[in-house]
Amino acid sequence: MRSNYPRGSEWRKWDLHVHAPGSKLSNGYGTTSDVLDKFCDVINASDVNVIGITDYFSVDAYFEFVDKFYAKYPDSDKVFFPNVELRLNESVNQQQEEVNLHIILPSDITKLKALDLLSKLGTELTDGEERKKFCSELDPDDYKSATVTRDSLKTAIRNTFGEKAFRQDKLLIITAANNDGIRPPAGKNRKLNISDQIDKLSDAYFGGSQNIDYFLDPDRLEDDNQKTINKPVFSGSDAHSFDDLSNWLGKSFSSSSANKEITWVKSNPTFEGLQQTLIEPKERVKIQDVKPDQKEQYKYISSVKFVGAKDFPDEILFNSNLTSIIGSRSSGKSALLAYIAHTIDADDTISRQMDAQEERDINKIGPAAGKTWSSVSNIECKVDWAIGDSETGRLIYIPQNYLYSISKHPDEITQKIQPVLFTVHPNTSEQFERTKREVSSANTVIRESTSQWFDHEQSIKDLKAQILNLGDKKSIEAAKVEYKNQIEELKKNLSLSQKDIEDYQAIVRQVTKLRARLAEIEVEKNNISPFYSDDNVPSIINIHPSVIFNPAIDKLPQPIYDQISQVIDLSSDKLREDIKAKILSYRNDLVIEEQGINKMIKVIGTQNRTLIDKQQKNAQLSKLVESHDRQLAILGEIENKEKLILQYQQKKKDLVQKITGSILERSQTHLNLSQAFSGIDQSKTEMDFGVEIGLDPRNVEDLSESFNRKINSPYLNESLVNLKKIRSEAENFLNYMLNSQKLRINQSPKQVAIAALCTTEDIRFNATLEGDKIGGFSVSSMTPGKQALFALTLILDESDDAWPLLIDQPEDDLDSRSIYDYIVPYLMERKKERQIIMVSHNANLVIGADSEEIIVANRHGGDRKNRSGKTFDYFSGAIEDSKEKIEATYVLDSCGIREHAIDVLDGGKEAFEKRKNKYKI
Repeated sequence: MRSNYPRGSEWRKWDLHVHAPGSKLSNGYGTTSDVLDKFCDVINASDVNVIGITDYFSVDAYFEFVDKFYAKYPDSDKVFFPNVELRLNESVNQQQEEVNLHIILPSDITKLKALDLLSKLGTELTDGEERKKFCSELDPDDYKSATVTRDSLKTAIRNTFGEKAFRQDKLLIITAANNDGIRPPAGKNRKLNISDQIDKLSDAYFGGSQNIDYFLDPDRLEDDNQKTINKPVFSGSDAHSFDDLSNWLGKSFSSSSANKEITWVKSNPTFEGLQQTLIEPKERVKIQDVKPDQKEQYKYISSVKFVGAKDFPDEILFNSNLTSIIGSRSSGKSALLAYIAHTIDADDTISRQMDAQEERDINKIGPAAGKTWSSVSNIECKVDWAIGDSETGRLIYIPQNYLYSISKHPDEITQKIQPVLFTVHPNTSEQFERTKREVSSANTVIRESTSQWFDHEQSIKDLKAQILNLGDKKSIEAAKVEYKNQIEELKKNLSLSQKDIEDYQAIVRQVTKLRARLAEIEVEKNNISPFYSDDNVPSIINIHPSVIFNPAIDKLPQPIYDQISQVIDLSSDKLREDIKAKILSYRNDLVIEEQGINKMIKVIGTQNRTLIDKQQKNAQLSKLVESHDRQLAILGEIENKEKLILQYQQKKKDLVQKITGSILERSQTHLNLSQAFSGIDQSKTEMDFGVEIGLDPRNVEDLSESFNRKINSPYLNESLVNLKKIRSEAENFLNYMLNSQKLRINQSPKQVAIAALCTTEDIRFNATLEGDKIGGFSVSSMTPGKQALFALTLILDESDDAWPLLIDQPEDDLDSRSIYDYIVPYLMERKKERQIIMVSHNANLVIGADSEEIIVANRHGGDRKNRSGKTFDYFSGAIEDSKEKIEATYVLDSCGIREHAIDVLDGGKEAFEKRKNKYKI
């Protein structure tokens, strides 16, 4: 057995309310001989994947249509459900219109079984002998007035499918919400009581986006002591003619007489998939114009291919949301995850796998136990992103035991606080850099140049990482084109003219460019701020120009030395005044430019207020325009960053020359950052961050402790730092510190290099989670499990960029409370914005987080054979894929995804029962 939908649950357009030619009432298609052929053609050409073929009290039109359609289009992947539209004998609206109710039957129901149900469903109409007619007995003139009762419907279902049958497994009841539906006028208590009873009978509703919140509210019943369950709302076209189909099928349409919306359903296009909407109505059904959960296509994995591999199948497909990989021990789950991570970023994968090891032996690092990366170098793994020509990408990989391992090394967690802190509180990054600049300005040229040398190197790395993080140029260009196409398509349905859109785009680009310059001005103002004592009344401070002579002049005879010193003093005074004037002038120019830009932005907003207001009312188009312009901005940003890298490389060369010429001059300073952190608003974050600053009074022995003295170094002499050698070859020392020098844990090459050339203080960050602190100078108060949760929180918050997250068995490192309270909600929310591929044995994670795709892994063996004969094989599909277990030659063919999950997952059966009970009243 192989699933027809290996990627699992995906967003597709559904329309469960379409009348076919021959509809018992309001047949607007005509009666020509070719009408059904034409209807089939229109349906086949539409982009709606699942359609409910509807008729009043009958399934005749459905079976006539599907026979014709599949004969004409045997390879079509469209799915059709019989939709029997009924009329209850009760009304709740002011027009006294009876409530319309729809029975949705499975697509594979036989005509005999469907007719059996209708032959047992009695109406309120009677024949000449006062006997109530059944639906199957209605005459053409009966359809306008026929009604059924709720009791007769329940009786017919029970008599057709049996007393013990679970009704939602046989059919679903969808009731109209508006007009001829169950929403009565306010204050009509009797009608409200009837509405409540019909609500309890119904599984879902036909309505619009305006009905969603109401039917997701479990407190919507009139009786405050009763609660019901969340129920999905579907928008159906209710098409009765070819004009209706042309205007409404799969489209958004609004006029004075009709309002139609697009329904998206995230599930398999099956009856079982439809059932999933009853379990997760908010997450599985969306009524909107644009496909939900859209991700930038170069940022999620479409498939993985293995070339020439005897162990793996040729291709494995992935869902863009949450994919869970399950299987028995050593079945290739973790190996698959590791291959994906290693293919995308080998260095990071090996580093994280090393961190997850107790002994941290690189010779034991590989995709699986007993396999090293060098031993499997013959296996070619290719990762295909959703845009096929994307050549690069990023991800976050959390291997098995990684969280547990690093939780045993709180100093490593401390190192991870800084990037997360800078992400959560961007201003702290600016303050930290500003602090370093102030230290440099108060220090000698050597300290400033050394710090800047490392800063520029880090900036180069950051820029390279940022360029890589921004994405592949070709992919971004493709995304830009795709957004433009979506804009063109969407604007057809909006009231904006082409000129309106072009004018608005021009305004957005103009304002964006101006705001970008404002951001640059702010950075420049920060860069010169150390030279001011007060921003309100600017006055220059901290300018101390100095002159360095080589050779030194302090050995000259005193008379000439005094004359030269006098010249230096006079020159220094003039130089200081000239510098002050230049800085004041430059700052004033920045202030004037900043004021001018702000005024220009305000003028643009005032002059174009009508167009801007009009544009903002079209929110979806605005979002697409914003996305299109963002791709343009990203392309420009990449080019700017590449230019910056070249500039930083040249600055590094200049700084080395300064360090070499200024090695005799030094001083020491310290700063206090505590005040900067005291003003941070941390009320909205999961953890609180802090900074600790301590002066290190150690001498050469203390400085030497920063080095790993067990490993030979050209700058260690008998385990002590060789300061003479360091000073005589500063450039070699800096490069060696950056790339080769082994340091003790928690030591930064930059800080150690500065400490070797001068004296400084350590700056350490800490974080507090649920009352427990980690980081800084003190010992962590967190338990190992709490530290693992904290580490995961840091990793997930480290970057806002929506690259895929690959996580291997997180339940091994976390307690059940963490899984319930943190991991499941995180997965449910974050999978909307980034792809998640997870290996797990825990049913609460796999089922509770509503995995869109489940991949069942199997290792070939005597009693667990794979169809391909390869060591590892994988069977994928959605939670709703179900097939009773049978005797099969190949184990993955023996049952459906649901049954495999029950067998493999810890607590699988209970998780599915709990899930199914969500929609039982």
